[in-house]
Amino acid sequence: MEVEKGTSFIIKYKGIFDMDRLYIVCRQWFEDKLMEFHEETYKYKVPSPLGSEYELAWKAWRKLDEYAKMWINVAWKLWEATEVEVMVDGKRKKMEKARVRIVIDWKIDLDYQNRFDSPFGRHINRFYLKFVYKKKLDNLVTDMAHYKALELQTLIKEELAMATRGNEFASVW
Repeated sequence: MEVEKGTSFIIKYKGIFDMDRLYIVCRQWFEDKLMEFHEETYKYKVPSPLGSEYELAWKAWRKLDEYAKMWINVAWKLWEATEVEVMVDGKRKKMEKARVRIVIDWKIDLDYQNRFDSPFGRHINRFYLKFVYKKKLDNLVTDMAHYKALELQTLIKEELAMATRGNEFASVW
């Protein structure tokens, strides 16, 4: 099984935001993209005088075809998190004030079903990758994974009010 890894997208933020909404919107994004979602880690540390800490690790995957599977991994780290009340449209609302670091990684698993898991199969797999699947991998599969991760990054930035609505790559995939 071979793996094509992509670039990481890192989001750093410090301020007030609606953590519940951010969590729900990101979780819904994975469902909308028909990805199998797993929350592997959810850690909450007891608050210190500065605030509490959270760590989350998400993994989601989707089969692209019979040979490739796309993975998107999201690692959340929140610290100095405190609950604050703010006025939104004339109503009191509880939100989080925290420092946030979110890392979004993507990768492509090739031959995820281990069809070529024999000495002879590995030679066939190399031939298939080099001459048959290479163009699709370079021009379609890795681009799709990259732009899906970029789309998730844009969504998170919009929810944190870090960026304007939409992005220039929204219609690519």
